[in-house]
Amino acid sequence: MPIHNRRRGLSALLAGALVATAIAFSATPAEAAEPVAHFPLNQAALSADALNPGQSIGRDGGTWTATHVDLGARPHNDHVAGDTPAGAKVTGSTLAVSLDFLLPSTQPRSVTSNSALLIYGGHTDYKADSLRINPFYTSTQAAVVLQQGGASAVTLPFPRPSDDVWHNIVVSIDGATDGKLRVHVDGDLVAEASSQGIGATQLGNQSLRIGRDPSPINIAGSYRDLRVLAALPSDADIDAFAEANRDFAWEKLLAAHPFDDALVTGDLTLLKGNDLQWSVPAGQSALTADGKVTRAVDDRPVSLTLTHRGQSHTFAMTVAGTSSNVVPTDGLLAAYDFSEVSGSTLRDQSGNGNDATVAGGNAWKGGFLDFTGANHVALPANLLAGRTAATLVVETNPASLQGAVFLWNIGGSGNAATGQFFIQPVQNRLSISKTNYSAEQTVTANTPLTVGRWQSVAATIERNVDGVTSTMRLYLDGTLVGQKTDSATNLNDLAVHTMNYLGRSAYSGDSLYRGQMSAVRIYDKALTASEIGTIADNDASDSAAETVASIDLAAANTQDLTSIEDDIVLPTWGGVTWASEPGVIDGDGTVHQAASETDVTLTATATVRGQSAQRSFEVTVLQAPADQERAQRDLDAVVIPNADDVRGNVHLPTLGQRDGSTIAWSSSDESIVSTSQVGEVAPGKVTRPSGLDTVVSLTATATYNGATATRTIPLNVKRSFTMGETTDYLFTHFTGTEGSQKDEQIYMATSRDAVTFTDTRANGDPVLSLAPGEGDGGVRDPYLVRSGEGDRFFLIATDLSINLRGGWGNAQATETGSLDLVVWESTDLVNWSEARFVDVAGSIPNAGMAWAPEAFWDEETGQYYVYWATRADGNTQFGDSVDIYLSTTRDFVTFSDPINWIDREHSIIDTTMIKVGDWYYRASADGQITIEKSKKLQTVTASAQPATSGSENDWVLVGTLNSILGGSGTCSAGTLFTGACLEGPELFEYNVDDRGAAAELYGLLADQYAVGRGYVPFSTTNLASTNRADWRKVTEVDFGPLKKRHGGILTITDQEYRRVMFHLAGVGTDPDPKVEVSTTTRCVAGRVVQVAQARNTGSTAVTVDVTSPYGVRKAVAVAPGKTASVSFSTRVASMGAHSVSFDVTAASAKLALSAPAAAASCVG
Repeated sequence: MPIHNRRRGLSALLAGALVATAIAFSATPAEAAEPVAHFPLNQAALSADALNPGQSIGRDGGTWTATHVDLGARPHNDHVAGDTPAGAKVTGSTLAVSLDFLLPSTQPRSVTSNSALLIYGGHTDYKADSLRINPFYTSTQAAVVLQQGGASAVTLPFPRPSDDVWHNIVVSIDGATDGKLRVHVDGDLVAEASSQGIGATQLGNQSLRIGRDPSPINIAGSYRDLRVLAALPSDADIDAFAEANRDFAWEKLLAAHPFDDALVTGDLTLLKGNDLQWSVPAGQSALTADGKVTRAVDDRPVSLTLTHRGQSHTFAMTVAGTSSNVVPTDGLLAAYDFSEVSGSTLRDQSGNGNDATVAGGNAWKGGFLDFTGANHVALPANLLAGRTAATLVVETNPASLQGAVFLWNIGGSGNAATGQFFIQPVQNRLSISKTNYSAEQTVTANTPLTVGRWQSVAATIERNVDGVTSTMRLYLDGTLVGQKTDSATNLNDLAVHTMNYLGRSAYSGDSLYRGQMSAVRIYDKALTASEIGTIADNDASDSAAETVASIDLAAANTQDLTSIEDDIVLPTWGGVTWASEPGVIDGDGTVHQAASETDVTLTATATVRGQSAQRSFEVTVLQAPADQERAQRDLDAVVIPNADDVRGNVHLPTLGQRDGSTIAWSSSDESIVSTSQVGEVAPGKVTRPSGLDTVVSLTATATYNGATATRTIPLNVKRSFTMGETTDYLFTHFTGTEGSQKDEQIYMATSRDAVTFTDTRANGDPVLSLAPGEGDGGVRDPYLVRSGEGDRFFLIATDLSINLRGGWGNAQATETGSLDLVVWESTDLVNWSEARFVDVAGSIPNAGMAWAPEAFWDEETGQYYVYWATRADGNTQFGDSVDIYLSTTRDFVTFSDPINWIDREHSIIDTTMIKVGDWYYRASADGQITIEKSKKLQTVTASAQPATSGSENDWVLVGTLNSILGGSGTCSAGTLFTGACLEGPELFEYNVDDRGAAAELYGLLADQYAVGRGYVPFSTTNLASTNRADWRKVTEVDFGPLKKRHGGILTITDQEYRRVMFHLAGVGTDPDPKVEVSTTTRCVAGRVVQVAQARNTGSTAVTVDVTSPYGVRKAVAVAPGKTASVSFSTRVASMGAHSVSFDVTAASAKLALSAPAAAASCVG
């Protein structure tokens, strides 16, 4: 139906966005005969019997909606069929069935006279004895067939109900001697005949099948409300069944004809059938009752009336005059308005049936499709095959203009050199080629496309009068921006037309387009500039309306819009601007609470090429809180992570999150938790007490406009920890080649000597993982850091799954990557927290990723430095926009604002760091593996190349790995060590027992990405040396069978090694003593006596040192299965709550435990 300009009126768009229309389930009619079974066939009930709970018909697939089920999309699935539920089994002489149905006019498979809408019956075989409704008996007739012994005993034809319209059919059988077989459609008796004495008993009742043939090949159809009756329905009953379907059918019929207020430029497509009547007023000539349109010079108002089952509706329309500024339809092959809301079919609105298919996940937005970088649209093959001229007009809003992407492609494959006609939007380039890039004829516009703005992009091609060459023209927003009048390649030179796409390139390695499309038109002629300008004007109005209609203000905000008390998010996508009345909400979402509650009208305005549309939202801003309440709100928002298990410095915010109150801190014990600056260490420095866990109370005082509020936060500070000597290694990494979602997860391997590594898990069985839909669904580049105290671990990683993004060619990983890091934490390396996602790059302008993180504990400042790679176009001084950014944290929850730490002319993705004495050393993949040193970690480097001189506080070049080792040759030979061969450097220090005669020994791993071999190891006795004799390529390392990809090595103790191997690899025995500890009290002579108990639940004898505020007991022996108790005389009548420490020692392992001691009193 060629309806243009008003294709999606603004009022309809807004209504669709704001109102969800619900259709009530049809109830059993009041006058109907009592069914023995009722199958609603909807989303709530599925194929269950509403009258007999627990009974249902078998089903396979189907699309279940709130009102009905759609079946038959697949030939052997998508059906409701199986054994008849007990409640629906009827015997005797009478039987009736009632069913609401719709059969589409286009069936996906060929149908026969035997194709069945409904089959009921069967003693042992429904094919032998059954009642069948055959809707395609002939081209004009349907039929009810009673089968006996596999043959038709009674065949009763009746007029075929109209396709694409909902109907109710009732079939009743009376098996008495003079009984009848009757068929009613929509309440009317349409056929009757003798039943030939066949009743329910003769038919049988073993099977019940909807839309499923004996073949079995399904027919496509929609169904609801199947009722089975044992008694014959009266005429009133039959009318009631029809009436229950009437309004639903009428609503769906009107929805299939969206003609109200339409501007019509061509013939209308009208559903036809013996029960549909169309009429027009006498004398009307511009539009006839069969949908034919005759256009006059000027616009003509017309009407068209539809009548069906006693209901009528008159559509008021306008037939556009030939002088109107309307979209041309002559030569239109396909038109897509993207008005779909579900499914993967993009329907052709031209009336030519050239529907397209969304592949890779649909993202309908009510008037446009979101091209996410993972999806595209497949257009029909051969759409322009054999044509000599064409026009393609696309209304699009690019989300990214980077990389090798196509806006659309017509023709064949670039890889196979079978010819293409396409637009490359990054360069705003129109090209055609008989083969591929080597023979392109091109038009490049001087005006580029713009990210974040709706634009009309049009291309035309037509053969010149010489019959040899063609003219190509490129338009932007209706204006000609480039042309080529002598293209040596013509459109009909393209012999292959099987790769017609929107948003997908003709080359398999290219990325997919990212942005939105709201209208696409394809013609088999070259439109004029005026016609293209008309389309641009029309689409601008629609795009503006669709943009504001797509706004989901509630989803963009976490707070209730009826009780706003904080700044809100006002979406600005598509150029939307905001205004409020009254002006208590700024255009950027800043909220100014007034003295009383305020109802506010927010107005969103979208403007596209001078065409504007608006949409209003009603919200309520709560009255402004009192100053003291603001102070309290800021305090309530303060969270100190692991407050019940403090093992390191804590972050003490000084500014309120919600209202900006100033927050001051005090501590009940400044010697344990300091609230003042200590040297270079900010407030919150923790000095763990020796002997006992200690509860320290922090008091936060918030001040807002002079009003104050206080809050006390208890911290359970763990006693000091003495870490044992490290002797072994733990390697965290990911694996594989992105061929499985399980490749990009966390794997761990161990080693006793950094020479032979043992995998703790097999491929596909990661230690830690993300599920699809959790973050990006995969993790890469893991790095494990030990806390400064030694007894907490943080594992950080890149939130990225190349597998789930469809491979590197489609990933858009540096442009649409996560800005979060994934964080796990543990105190023992085997029990890990849930993954959390922390935004580290969101504040960086134009950030597109956060990759390859590492963390470094800095004793001098009492914090971790975290650094990673982010691509941020326009946020760099030198060359490539992938730089290393740096932030600080104490808890891997709160991070400082990032700074651009390393800015090079080359992309720099991987940086690793280690400290030796007073010097920091880092190795970076920046086109080389570059090694630098500095005494000040946080010094910023911004230069095209590494600095070769500077102060001790500057980062100064030591050398490149290739220059130090004298690399030459090729990557495959393993003798070249530049960035062309290696990436992902990782530094670590060898344990003392693995250094041999060397006083110091450091390892440097690099990933041989160019040849896909995984890591190659190097070692050095002096990171500051460029003497080749101090460095070597290590050839004896065995990394194990599992491919090691970008990760990190942590040195660990013997006990940690054995713990990891036991719990993660199932090797050896658990090294940790199994001891349960507790405390109790008793009163002796009015004084509290404390009793500490240690129960050995393991198989190895242990000794326990018990420490209480009231004394110490050393080397208490506890045999396996035994309990030891020690008593402390407190000499006090009452004692406060505290903790008691238990230091457990086994043969070769230690364990530090604590037990709470409750307050106790012996007074009274």
